[in-house]
Amino acid sequence: MGGNREFTVLVISHDEHLGDVRKAALESAGMDVVSAINVVELQEAFRKHEFGAILIGYSLPPPEKRQAWEIARASCDVPLLEISRDGKTELMERNQHLSDTAEEAHFLDAVKAEAHRYLAKKKQKAAG
Repeated sequence: MGGNREFTVLVISHDEHLGDVRKAALESAGMDVVSAINVVELQEAFRKHEFGAILIGYSLPPPEKRQAWEIARASCDVPLLEISRDGKTELMERNQHLSDTAEEAHFLDAVKAEAHRYLAKKKQKAAG
């Protein structure tokens, strides 16, 4: 994590523009953000960073989305948030689902809440 940011969020989006929009919103809310547009970049991100939450965007084709989920689950146990356009999720198991039509404040609050829950559990486990 850089600077005084609370945690780092990984944004996985096949559409670079959508990824950049999400990244800007998350950064403006005080989060560090790492972006990946494909599975190769995702694997590289896990080698270099530790995350507080992972967002998987709807622009990933379903097979890549499933592969990204599997890589994420094999690499860490952070909250995985799936973003969908129409309310239909493609991942069978997920921590939370976010609709792309949600207001930005709700989106940011959901990411922060999931990351804070995860980090509190992690801290409790380390102290325990």
